[in-house]
Amino acid sequence: MRKQLTPTLEGFEREVLPALLDRIEDWQALRFEALPRHKLLKTISVLRDYFVTEIYVEAEKINLLAAFSMQEANAVAQGDPALRSHLMQAELKYSPASLLAQCTGTEEEAQARALELMGHRAMFDYELSTPRYYEAPGLLFTLLDPSHHGLEPAELPSGVPETLRQTLEIAIAFQDLKERAKHESLRVLSELRRALCALGEDTGLGSLIFYLTLDEILTADWTQVDMLRAQAEQRKHHDTLCRDLAPNAVQLSLRDCELLSSGGVKTLDEGTLGGICVAGSGRATGRVYRIADETAYGPEAFEGFEPGDIIVCHMVNPAWLPQVLQAGAVISVVGGWLSHMAIVAREKQILMLVGAQGLEALSHGDVITVTDRGEIEPESDSSEALRA
Repeated sequence: MRKQLTPTLEGFEREVLPALLDRIEDWQALRFEALPRHKLLKTISVLRDYFVTEIYVEAEKINLLAAFSMQEANAVAQGDPALRSHLMQAELKYSPASLLAQCTGTEEEAQARALELMGHRAMFDYELSTPRYYEAPGLLFTLLDPSHHGLEPAELPSGVPETLRQTLEIAIAFQDLKERAKHESLRVLSELRRALCALGEDTGLGSLIFYLTLDEILTADWTQVDMLRAQAEQRKHHDTLCRDLAPNAVQLSLRDCELLSSGGVKTLDEGTLGGICVAGSGRATGRVYRIADETAYGPEAFEGFEPGDIIVCHMVNPAWLPQVLQAGAVISVVGGWLSHMAIVAREKQILMLVGAQGLEALSHGDVITVTDRGEIEPESDSSEALRA
């Protein structure tokens, strides 16, 4: 794997990216609504196959090499705060936080630049039913923070041996390439969503099209649209019922993937109340503010929230930026140190724990203390709560 690091870095820029952008230009030039249905279905098939078997294969190779290089870098930086800071606070040009930091100028200029850079992405990037930012620009504009100028990188101390420096720099380069590969590959999903929306309009299914699988869409008898509509409506109803009964705990999945991807090695004993610190330092005490629905945002979702409250959730929604900036700390079941909100939290020195477990023991309004060691300690005396 070590031998693949440099060739992969160079190959993405020289071969993979130009080929991807060339195909994206062809799809962007198409008005999917004007295609006959059989050609639209063929285009959906091509987009699906290209994403699954070609471009995301390249992105996943990069993900694996990024994990490998970060594990090596973590090993050599272990016990050295300066080296660790250099890894944690590296400048990643293609992270969402860095891309949004480029959106400067007047409000109109910043918004136009944000749409240019991030319009093909979404609040939940890989969920095809989620509108892209170009469809719902208001969601993107809530992420623009005039005071945000990107994370200040931590310089390497002098005297670091060249081999050690190279290990750290290649790990940082791959973390940025990982972000870039994801950013660029999501252009394919944006076009796939656009084609699916066109099919929804053509067949009269509208947004119900997203309650059918891609295999069902591509093999369906489209002379029987009513049967497909009934199937999609049944699934939508089932999904609505399940949302209220969904378990809060994560069994495996995204936490483990994020840990592997970031090179993290810390694990928690089963049943332990705590998480993995990806931002902030020291400790913070405050009142638990639980959010059950990670898709909710705006004043209604944060009724009763006060500065200094500790946000406890399953996953941090980027639209919560105004509240995160006021929070005493943030605790999330799902997340990683490269997420947009983790980067913002590091810049603003807000304690953030991800991969948290044992949160079912916390109730809305409890007073807890969070530490940069990943500890969550319930407080018996509510007067301990700190307010910003």
